Amino acid sequence: MFKRNKANAAVDNKNNEAGETVETKNNETIKINIKNRNIGILTRIICFVLGCLVTFIVMISVGFKMVKSETVSTTSDDGLSLPGETEVREVTVEEVKVKLEEIGELSTYQGTYSITYGKKETRELLEKFAIPFTSNNITIECEGVVKVGYDLDSINVEVAEADKKIFISIPEARVNDNYVIWDTMNCSEENNILNPIDFSQYQELISEIEEKGLEEVENDGIYTKAEDNLKLLIEKFLGDFEEYEIVFM
Repeated sequence: MFKRNKANAAVDNKNNEAGETVETKNNETIKINIKNRNIGILTRIICFVLGCLVTFIVMISVGFKMVKSETVSTTSDDGLSLPGETEVREVTVEEVKVKLEEIGELSTYQGTYSITYGKKETRELLEKFAIPFTSNNITIECEGVVKVGYDLDSINVEVAEADKKIFISIPEARVNDNYVIWDTMNCSEENNILNPIDFSQYQELISEIEEKGLEEVENDGIYTKAEDNLKLLIEKFLGDFEEYEIVFM
């Protein structure tokens, strides 16, 4: 009986040792799995950090290249590059003229006039003596427009690079158009059966009105106003040449 109990005890001890061995192996397996999982997480974190670092470096490199492309190195007299210095823009006469050509029709300036003008026509004998009771009369009240402009090809341009100045010589304005606005015209007539009004009288009268209208706008300073307007346009169209002073001659 004692031997049997002893044998049973030995068997129990072996079973307990076997159980402890299995449990130990399970614990080691769990530890290994946890360790592998931690390694995987750490690896992903490292990869993410490296990816961010590479992206940051690439962005800095691209930005540096963009800035570098905008900065142009100048060359000294001996042909050596001087880093850090930006190229100073040199404006040519051709560049200025191209800009001036863009003004085009904008160089036209117009003035208006208002005229009341009449004329009496009397038949004459031998073109010397007026014949009584043969007079007719026409009076016209109207408004008109005078347009003056410039030949842009005649504008003289000089560039003084050392002084950073652009010299521009503006020619005299010329009359491009002069006409009566027909919708504003009011006419009064005194016809005469002995000397009926002829259409040519109206044509002659309109021509004289346009001449008087031109004289009126000239006295009002249309040429000075046109020149001032052109100067403003030139300064606006040459605004890209900020480093240069525009000088009108």
